[in-house]
Amino acid sequence: MGHFRRDTAYEKGENRQHAFHSKLPLMMRCLRYSVLRRKFCIAVYPACRAIHNIAQRAFLRHKRDTREQFNAVMPMNTSACRGDGFISRRPDFLPHSEDFHMLAAIKNAAACAGLAACAAIVPVHAAAPASANTHSNAAPEFAGIDTWLNSAPLTLAQLRGKVVLVDFWTFACGNCVNTLPSVKSWHRKYADKGLVVIGVHTPEFPFEQDTNNVKRAIERFGITYPVAQDNRYATWAAYGNQYWPAFYLIDKHGQVAYTHVGEGDYAQTEAAIQKLLAER
Repeated sequence: MGHFRRDTAYEKGENRQHAFHSKLPLMMRCLRYSVLRRKFCIAVYPACRAIHNIAQRAFLRHKRDTREQFNAVMPMNTSACRGDGFISRRPDFLPHSEDFHMLAAIKNAAACAGLAACAAIVPVHAAAPASANTHSNAAPEFAGIDTWLNSAPLTLAQLRGKVVLVDFWTFACGNCVNTLPSVKSWHRKYADKGLVVIGVHTPEFPFEQDTNNVKRAIERFGITYPVAQDNRYATWAAYGNQYWPAFYLIDKHGQVAYTHVGEGDYAQTEAAIQKLLAER
């Protein structure tokens, strides 16, 4: 066993906040360090384990939900538009260890704090549930669009007198991909009757920001209506949107008359389109 080196300045208390510590015998100081280190490890280890579990689950979800850059346009069954109940039913979801019940309490407290913060700063209409909602307010103009695909740049002012369907989507989102057949069908059926479909492509992952990747996705999915690249989330923020996919139906007077979040209710959305087209 090696010997401890003497440190005169340390023993005099010059480098310690408490000078009395330097008066402790050498072995007592070592014992004190050992006790303090053990207490520190006991206090920190559960938190480290909890953080590790969270990171591991996040990695598994990320690995499942994403594809390599050149395969990202393949349809998937999951997306960012999902709830906690959906995630808990996934086969790769790792439940909490019974030894760490405090993690559930931490998550609940964080969720409550987040909901309180959102309620304070987010408009009521932006916090829509994953279902349909009918309301009326002025539609925000397209903002911060980097690139327009399948069309020249458009504005809502130009489209006044038409019914506009704004579809927030991203090509690696499985739920978004699942809604595309209905969106393309509405475009084919009602374009001649005054419906304008605009896909606002707001990326969730960095590789979705690349215009060439978006072009390949548009070609593969057979999208012919205009697509606006909202890489900076400017239009997303203007609408107060929080989900992929999300539909915003704008009437002929420029008012948001109907919204829908997530998949499903296609007949209800189509009925809303027909109703708005029939209005004068």
